[in-house]
Amino acid sequence: MTTNNLRVAPPQQIGPLQIWPLLWENLATHQFGISADLNQLEFAELEEEEGPVVGWIQVHNPTDHPILIPSGWVVAQGLLQERTLISPEYIEASTTSAIQVSCVEKGRWEKTAITRKVVRAPISILAAGFNFDSNKGIWVVDQNTRQDRVWKQIENYECRSGARETHSLTQILEEDAEKFEIQRKVSKDIREVLNVYPKQNGVLIALEGKPLLSEFFSNPEGIATTLNKTLMAASFDAQSEKNFGIDRETVLKYLAEVRATKIHLTQEETWGAHFSGGTDHLDTRLTKFGDERVLQVSTLNRNHPALVGV
Repeated sequence: MTTNNLRVAPPQQIGPLQIWPLLWENLATHQFGISADLNQLEFAELEEEEGPVVGWIQVHNPTDHPILIPSGWVVAQGLLQERTLISPEYIEASTTSAIQVSCVEKGRWEKTAITRKVVRAPISILAAGFNFDSNKGIWVVDQNTRQDRVWKQIENYECRSGARETHSLTQILEEDAEKFEIQRKVSKDIREVLNVYPKQNGVLIALEGKPLLSEFFSNPEGIATTLNKTLMAASFDAQSEKNFGIDRETVLKYLAEVRATKIHLTQEETWGAHFSGGTDHLDTRLTKFGDERVLQVSTLNRNHPALVGV
């Protein structure tokens, strides 16, 4: 994987999170909806002979433009319980797709009139339940343990702030965002400090003095909303209010490692393909359109203390 002509802007401190705005100049722009456009999608349970299944849902895009749902997004509208996406999903215009998910609301299996905000799951939940396959050079979801490992992370949040009736991850994130100083500070800094550049299409997020997550999207128009939700999500993996940062040299070294990652085709679609690659400490996911344009790239630092053993 290569990311030529990569520019790195000065860092910004958002609570305990340090972010480095990135511009990948050769990343061709592709007009898909993201984040704010997700409310245009229609979600439904995926029915089999014995009824709806927990690990899959259906999503219909009634619009005339494609919409990308990043991994870790939590959806509930039209569903019997909240789910989070295991992988990024590109939903073509006027199509219906089945997508793989994990449950993040254990105590409900029925429709509800409660409307909650669309959120992204904390990075430790997004990353939970994957094991490194050294032969293939990729991180692979463990279907036997993924759900239990997701629940373990949710239980950690409830140990801090109390159990909810349906153990709803969205409810936990909403209520704790108002309750704890770290989340209040992040929310304040997003409003007052965060600067998203006009052509910015990427970001590196550092936590506790180590890179945590880097992402690029080929539609820079949606990155502001996506970044806001991702920063709030990442704040729940912070163990301290201290403002640890990293220097530019560390950023460039990390991005060089990401660029050197060998990626492998993992799934072909009618519109393009998904790729994955990594090492025992890097986990990169890349989505390409059919004409080889990169749509989205996401890399997790699996060596980060927040992600070790999840």
